[in-house]
Amino acid sequence: MDYHGVQDEINISNSGKIINAKLNVDIQHSWRGDLKVILVTPGQDETMLHNREGRSFNNIKKPTSFAEF
Repeated sequence: MDYHGVQDEINISNSGKIINAKLNVDIQHSWRGDLKVILVTPGQDETMLHNREGRSFNNIKKPTSFAEF
């Protein structure tokens, strides 16, 4: 099976290092165990926000925060 996924970009006009970030993740899907949500920086550093947890439950709706990446 070929998984292509969905991508979205968040453009930030300021330059510099991100120290703290807060995101609200709101994804409508009938089986959230299918989903991986990964934040990728322009430098290709990755932060996993959701990794197929929740099995057959619907949707992902949660605030997420993390420090320095």
